[in-house]
Amino acid sequence: MGLFRRGRATDLGERGVAVVRGITVLTAGDDTPTRQRLRLEVEGPMPETDGVELTGAPRWIRYGQTLPVVRSRRGWEVEWDAAPGPAPTSVARVKPPDAGIDDKTSKAPRARRKGAPCTVEIREVTAGTFLGMGTDRLDLVTTITTDGMEDYALELKRQEVPFYAAHLLRPATVVPGWVRPGRPDKVVIDWPQAAMAVPGIGEPAFEPDDSQRSDLAQGVVDAAVETAGGFAARFVPGGGPDAERTVVHADDDAVYGVDFATWVGIEAGLVRDRVAPGDHAGYAEQRGVPVGQWADVAAAWQGRVRSDWELGARYGAAYEMALKGR
Repeated sequence: MGLFRRGRATDLGERGVAVVRGITVLTAGDDTPTRQRLRLEVEGPMPETDGVELTGAPRWIRYGQTLPVVRSRRGWEVEWDAAPGPAPTSVARVKPPDAGIDDKTSKAPRARRKGAPCTVEIREVTAGTFLGMGTDRLDLVTTITTDGMEDYALELKRQEVPFYAAHLLRPATVVPGWVRPGRPDKVVIDWPQAAMAVPGIGEPAFEPDDSQRSDLAQGVVDAAVETAGGFAARFVPGGGPDAERTVVHADDDAVYGVDFATWVGIEAGLVRDRVAPGDHAGYAEQRGVPVGQWADVAAAWQGRVRSDWELGARYGAAYEMALKGR
């Protein structure tokens, strides 16, 4: 077992890589800063596991993040000076937490027990205010999709987004959530589940400007749409900023021969080209859909998007680009 302390260790010449395989966020009182514990697994012929407790965890740390370590006389230590971003405020050794993300400050665990699953598409992100003053929380304009209801718009006010999920705030991103039965206005975003599925290693946090009140600059939206397709990519565990991405393809199982890209292109074309409802089938058939099958194709793909939030993320990005004729 090693000690993980801030600062440069006494170098004994052996360096390695530790992977963040678990994140635990501890609750804190009014006068106590929030603490975060990381499960660090040191790769090598004889893997070692240790834990580190931080205060002020930097927003670049992600589940699956790699950290450079060096062996000292005290054991393995994180070389924070060589890490991808700023060091935490303080570091201490602790027993390794469990694998996965366990955020004790999150409302998601309770919402999972009492709510119904939904997907939350983030449309706009603005800096939150309270009594006319800026806060460190965010206001999100979203679209909610859940079984048994039409999609609806919902503004989630003063959201506290954890450091490990800061990359998920980009417009057109779709994340999992939970809606209270009978109260469609009560939605909780499941940030731990979203960040475990898509760690976003190497992706910077999205930081809204205080002046962003009603919508985002078009340049920001365009950049988000370009990168949002990566949201549905699973990153190689332990990858750094240049890690290879392996995209989870949703079109391996086409419906009546119509793959994901073709379906999205037709859906966007119906809107872009202002096709009358009665002409939808003919429009689709001209673009490769078998005669008489468009309704079934559309229903099948829409069902998949509603039940698979990662596929929903891909759909959001692909639809926006297709709508713009890209």
